[in-house]
Amino acid sequence: MRKLSSNLPMLSVIFVASGKRLPFVKRLMDSLTSYPQKFLEIITVDNDSCPNVSKWVKENFPSVVIFRNKENIGTAKAYNIAINQSRGKYLMLINDDCYLKDKVAKKAVDFLELHPEFMGLGLSLLNPDGTPQFMKLHIFSFWPFNPRKPQRITFLGTNNLLCRKEAFQTVGLFDENYFFFNEDLDWSWRAWRTRIQFYYKPEFKIYHGHGFFEKPSFKLGRSLARDIADLYFYRKNVAILLKFIKAFYKRRLRHSLRKANKIELYPELKALLNIEKPEILNNIYNIQKILVNGNITDLISRIKSLT
Repeated sequence: MRKLSSNLPMLSVIFVASGKRLPFVKRLMDSLTSYPQKFLEIITVDNDSCPNVSKWVKENFPSVVIFRNKENIGTAKAYNIAINQSRGKYLMLINDDCYLKDKVAKKAVDFLELHPEFMGLGLSLLNPDGTPQFMKLHIFSFWPFNPRKPQRITFLGTNNLLCRKEAFQTVGLFDENYFFFNEDLDWSWRAWRTRIQFYYKPEFKIYHGHGFFEKPSFKLGRSLARDIADLYFYRKNVAILLKFIKAFYKRRLRHSLRKANKIELYPELKALLNIEKPEILNNIYNIQKILVNGNITDLISRIKSLT
């Protein structure tokens, strides 16, 4: 990673764009234009979006740093590209369907400047109408937490993460075996293991709009991709629990297949639960990529070739 110097921006805001996300990116960019360039640089990684997000950003905001990929490479790899090229003392990772108000990025940076004991800051997630949105603040939650109360936290998600760049130098980048889902959980776990401290300030707010006005439909591919990400996380970080976790995911896989009216595929797909086998473990990225793209037939062919 690059070394910092006094003439570099204070904050690098990073977002990944993919799919049909241009309307959301326009709203996000509008919310960032009030910050001076000497304070904030914007970096976007375009995972082959359509309409072309990077083309629109380049035409309207030529100072933005843009990386456009020829295909969707997933979130972990995309974020790592931007983090490696970022110049700010602080990094803010945000979803392309989020936006900011009231100079919250500046206020959050000022807070961390005054509190060197904290390496990063979690921000409150709100719906567009200002109502609270479900959010995760701790890696494991064994008791209810109050999202209206400032508190030390153990989890920073990629849709509301603001931290010192030093955090990534200490913890490392995102694990690129994750194509989608859990790259932030895995990173937060590694951060917790290094004993660095994160804090949550509910008055620092991010508005998260995608999916608010409509209930997302069930998609088997994405559901299985999330399950694989969960199993990989436990296999990598909490292997002692894998035996028990696999039993839960076996039941969940049956439920997902019934929900998708594809229960006859269970014999082929249950091989995904064998996360400890090298042929599965070493192909997590490609398996997830196929699942997110929603092609179950290709997935079954891949599983048969591996096993």
